[in-house]
Amino acid sequence: MEHILEPSMTQLHDTLCQMLLYGHRTNYDWVTNTDVVIEHVMAEAETMEWECDISRYWLPKSRWTMMVRQYLDPEGVREWLTQVKKRAEVKNANRMVLRTRTVAASFRGNATTRSLGSCMLSLSISLQPQPTVLLHSRTGYLGYLSPMDWSVAYHCGRLAAQEIGLNIADFRFVWFVETIQYHRFRTIAYPLGDAVERKRFRTAVMQAKEDGTLQDYTALHRNWEQYQKWLKADKEGLSYDTMSPYRSYQRPRKRYHSQVKGVEYARQYADPGNKAFPLLPPCDVKSLRLDKIGLE
Repeated sequence: MEHILEPSMTQLHDTLCQMLLYGHRTNYDWVTNTDVVIEHVMAEAETMEWECDISRYWLPKSRWTMMVRQYLDPEGVREWLTQVKKRAEVKNANRMVLRTRTVAASFRGNATTRSLGSCMLSLSISLQPQPTVLLHSRTGYLGYLSPMDWSVAYHCGRLAAQEIGLNIADFRFVWFVETIQYHRFRTIAYPLGDAVERKRFRTAVMQAKEDGTLQDYTALHRNWEQYQKWLKADKEGLSYDTMSPYRSYQRPRKRYHSQVKGVEYARQYADPGNKAFPLLPPCDVKSLRLDKIGLE
């Protein structure tokens, strides 16, 4: 089992993303055609200090609304908060568990997503010996939806902390995840969505090329290959629909164009029925709320 400990949620998330992106192929438990995977990870943060802008991961705020509606049953959350409050003064008040909704599989053509069920399974809170929020996940996509998963834990934990007069930053965060994954193109916002990380990404690729070892760094190599395909498509003037008919494949390239190169640049690759994405505004995870499901 991998066990990672960092001072804050922010640092923990960066560590996990870099572990997957820059890892040697021998560091992964298995590799598929699209993903690299590490199994059975226990990731801990000493405080739930969580600094993250979801636009940096090319995620719109609407994705948050979709996430909480999929995973959280409002009445179930209310019952959980009541349980937390009632047990706050009980000795060894531990493991008040909130189970997430079961998310049904989605079928699109020949592709099936969530065929094994929900990615997030449960959230629990304990108060002794130190206030802790634990998120249990079946799987997690680092550098893609992981900020959303963690923000569900953060905001449910925030409401629980308010019920008992505590500050969420004073809680520890523990993520037990059965597999963490890093995708060939869905997670490419991690190396490309931030100027500092873009520089680190390019430097790592150039060093591995010089050493003749780039193919040994599977995720790094795949993200670089995908990036080079976009550069080639741009040079050839290929529109989004021309490059691929699949919107899920088009989406990261479209986000890269608008978020990194600018909306005007993106418009030259748009199609009549497939416009360039607008620029996503900054969105701090701490500003997110659960009001869309009536909890705030």
